[in-house]
Amino acid sequence: MQQGIDVVLEAIDFEEHVKDADLIITGEGKTDLQTLSGKAPFGIAKVAHRLALPIILISGAVDEEIRGTLTPLFTEVHAIMDENIPAEDAITNAYDHLRRKTKKVLELIREKGV
Repeated sequence: MQQGIDVVLEAIDFEEHVKDADLIITGEGKTDLQTLSGKAPFGIAKVAHRLALPIILISGAVDEEIRGTLTPLFTEVHAIMDENIPAEDAITNAYDHLRRKTKKVLELIREKGV
């Protein structure tokens, strides 16, 4: 038995495609306890760790109760939804919010030199 994400990543030869990358960015709609059960970001994080690559998680929402558990898996964890962006707006305008959040995160990464 294998987790589905491991089968998919192996089938597409993901590790070969990212081995020379400087950074991996992944995400999902909501990061919660299920993420740690084998959803895509978890599988991608395992590959990033094997290759010693920094990995950034940008999700629509992050369950704050598991943020501490995510810290060892991801270099940084970011959520689109926050006190300024309610769920309905985050969903309705997901593309725009994701684009802005990703741009902001990349600017911060450049400043830090990650």
